[in-house]
Amino acid sequence: MPSRWRVRKIFKPLVIKMAQGMVKIGMKPNQATMTMLGCSIIALASMLLFQGFHIAIRIYGALIFIAGLMDGVDGSIARITGKVTRFGGILDSSVDRISDAIVFMGPALRDFCHGDFSTGSVLPLPWLYIIPTWIWVAILLIGAYMTSYTRARAELAKSGIDMDIGLLGRSERLILIVIGSMLNMLDLFLPIIATCALGTALFRLHGAKNNLTCDGMQRQSEMNP
Repeated sequence: MPSRWRVRKIFKPLVIKMAQGMVKIGMKPNQATMTMLGCSIIALASMLLFQGFHIAIRIYGALIFIAGLMDGVDGSIARITGKVTRFGGILDSSVDRISDAIVFMGPALRDFCHGDFSTGSVLPLPWLYIIPTWIWVAILLIGAYMTSYTRARAELAKSGIDMDIGLLGRSERLILIVIGSMLNMLDLFLPIIATCALGTALFRLHGAKNNLTCDGMQRQSEMNP
């Protein structure tokens, strides 16, 4: 999926409006980044502290939605105020990874608090049902981290290429978790998100291989006309 089709494009007008409002109250880009992290922490806390209440999973989803919006707000604030810095980009990416871990571990920690280490998907399908939630969470974390790392490493290796490809970027992962939470079907959504996240990472790795291989062959042909 090319970057122009990302879910974040749909919410871009809302993100810009939020950024403009936060600039008026004096919020700085890095403060918006840490606000996003705070929303993620509170989302996890709501799931763990209010177990047994159906509203808890929806609060979790709502806070993740806000965190997803704030992930774009920090960059918008930086552009509006002219405070775009290299460190700001590094901080944003680093906090995103921390936020991902906090958010994705919610369902696994919820089950662990109940002493449940084996329950899998609600669907009675062998490949889903026999795999416990915490393993799906681990697959999701691996897929999410590899998706981001592969893009960063490939774009560093070859300037000018766009590796924001594949089905699930960060915005898509978060919006699917939000939808699953709001429908109280997160246990059903989790295996789908995890599988697609891992698939996206592998797709980006394949795309990086093709781009860098073609680049290497082109350079070799230029050196040996």
